[in-house]
Amino acid sequence: MSRAPCYQICCDFSEKAPKILTQLAQELKSLKIWRKQEAILKEKEKIERDAHLAILEEELRLLNKR
Repeated sequence: MSRAPCYQICCDFSEKAPKILTQLAQELKSLKIWRKQEAILKEKEKIERDAHLAILEEELRLLNKR
């Protein structure tokens, strides 16, 4: 009766795992911060456009009054 060879996977993953997980956690945190910053920046730009539009509309209104 022959047995299938038993392969033992040997690597130093257990030593690298904490470093890899720490690096992944830092990258995830950075990504979350970046996404929040992007959302805030887009909202800021929208508010600035709206404010600029309001100023232009007011100037148009004043010009039409003359």
